[in-house]
Amino acid sequence: MDGMRWGWAGAVAAALIGLASGASAQPAIDAPYQPALKVETALAATSGSPTQMCWGPLGRLYVMSHDAGIVSYRYNWLTGKLSSPIRAVPSARGIGLGFHGAVLYYSTLAGGLVKATDDDGDGVYGEVGQGERSLEIVRGIPSGDHAVDQIQIVGDTLYVGIGRRTINGRAGALSGGTIDDFGGSGFFYGGQGVTWGDSAYNGAIAWIRDLTQVVDAVDSANAFNTPASPPTRALIQDDFGPYSTSPGKLTVHSAGTRNPFGLCLDAGGRLFFTNNYNRATTLGDGTNVVDHARDGVGSDLRASVHDQLFLAVEGADYGYADDVWRGRTSILPAGAIGANRVASITPDNLSNPGPYLLHDPARPVGLGPSSSANGCAFFDSAALPPALAGNLFIARYNPSVADSSGRTIRYADVIAVDVTTGEVKRVATGFQNPIAVLWDGANRLLVADFTTGTGKPGAIYSLAVAR
Repeated sequence: MDGMRWGWAGAVAAALIGLASGASAQPAIDAPYQPALKVETALAATSGSPTQMCWGPLGRLYVMSHDAGIVSYRYNWLTGKLSSPIRAVPSARGIGLGFHGAVLYYSTLAGGLVKATDDDGDGVYGEVGQGERSLEIVRGIPSGDHAVDQIQIVGDTLYVGIGRRTINGRAGALSGGTIDDFGGSGFFYGGQGVTWGDSAYNGAIAWIRDLTQVVDAVDSANAFNTPASPPTRALIQDDFGPYSTSPGKLTVHSAGTRNPFGLCLDAGGRLFFTNNYNRATTLGDGTNVVDHARDGVGSDLRASVHDQLFLAVEGADYGYADDVWRGRTSILPAGAIGANRVASITPDNLSNPGPYLLHDPARPVGLGPSSSANGCAFFDSAALPPALAGNLFIARYNPSVADSSGRTIRYADVIAVDVTTGEVKRVATGFQNPIAVLWDGANRLLVADFTTGTGKPGAIYSLAVAR
């Protein structure tokens, strides 16, 4: 995600401290929807900093956090309150999670995917003494400035977004904010951040087409042909394994993204995802941009590229830079333009030749620059007002962003997108750092609010249909 760096170790703590707003969250519904919706508190303090939520066995809500493991809660479908926490996987440190039947899958910050079982039904997964499984079926996906993101499972297929290990899809100097492949430091720490670029997995929507074909063994679903740890130049620049089509391996579904953080499914099983663009100024032709040095905001937010929303299409190219792999695969033709190019559903400012207007979060056109548009979910309650019916809801994480000319945009809200027209509407504001959303299947949309500083708990709210 943009607005928080997932480079490890130490980078997350530094980034979180930098984002601390020091203000208590007081979410509220925007005026146009106040008669129809209200904000309720489902859980005043989470066990950690939440990154994704999903429904699991017995209708319990499972919450992944990057710092305190996976915790499940009993959900009261009448009141929307959460209670009775169980530490399902205390050791987990990651962003994404999902269930295939009763089997739990989750991503790790170290670049892995784990399969875990709860054979005795006590709600705790991977207990060694109980003979339960906890297998890292994929290890060593190169990470750095971004990591392995949210997960969605539909039928027997697992989808996961994988962010770039670089800040901007480039190789060489100033491509690593938190990493340097040549013994130096990332540029966030005063170094040059010189990298080999991104591997075939990075900046992609990846999938395991058929989870039933994954062998129960460590690293069995890894498609790399090169030993994955430690990462080498050959692994990152030469290993085409992730572009294979093996149904029991984690392979590339579609590519050309920067950080595909939020994944969500509509009622028909179609996959949508949010993409955090880096800080760059558009040149107005739909493709070419000027990257801001050291990922700075730049001098004019009005001409900045916005975050994006895509419908995931097998074999698609979403257009983002990739110094290593673009032009070397059928998915990523040279020049970021080809028959498989898929455009953002929401306006991203890439094709705007000017004049430029400052993004207004209250009357949004697109997702906004440096908004860190993250978790997404469809909220299909029949009781929603017509303007929101069938919309996709997205959490915008960043509390505010300012350019060097003094222009400021304030986010930390939840917006709704008409996925047919790309129209965006702001629905709720006043969060700290909202990062994930999830529909309860009835009349509430749960919103996970990330901590604003190390050691502070997050919270879970709901946007509830007023009755």
